[in-house]
Amino acid sequence: MFKYLILGVIVFVLIFSGCSQKSSDQLVGSWVINNEKTVAEIAASDSWQNLSQEEKDLLPEVISEMAGDLKISFTQDELTTYIGSKTITVTYEVIDKSEKSRILQVKIDGQIVKLTITFLENGLMNFKSDATDDMDYYIWEKEK
Repeated sequence: MFKYLILGVIVFVLIFSGCSQKSSDQLVGSWVINNEKTVAEIAASDSWQNLSQEEKDLLPEVISEMAGDLKISFTQDELTTYIGSKTITVTYEVIDKSEKSRILQVKIDGQIVKLTITFLENGLMNFKSDATDDMDYYIWEKEK
């Protein structure tokens, strides 16, 4: 009888610890671009040197306009990108996970792509793709 009680407690702990890990995943939720941090990230990059002064001056406005049309959302197994009125949803698999990062594998247009998510200070995050460098400097924050 006692061993069944212990077994029941172990199963209970395993079930609820698994549930709490899933629901507390810091990736899950909707993310929007943090304009100020993104502009600062671009300004600190090597790419900044290649921009004309006019492009540098226009960058905050361009990022702000684009940020208004762009949002990403994560569930436990799906990534949805919202670009204006267009929505793209793909499933993903977590292939590596640490406290400060996730490596996701997604299939986009028949191509397997790895996304490296890095969690930054103050609840911010950045992600990079092995298929393109388009998003390398964008800093994201949870939607309020």
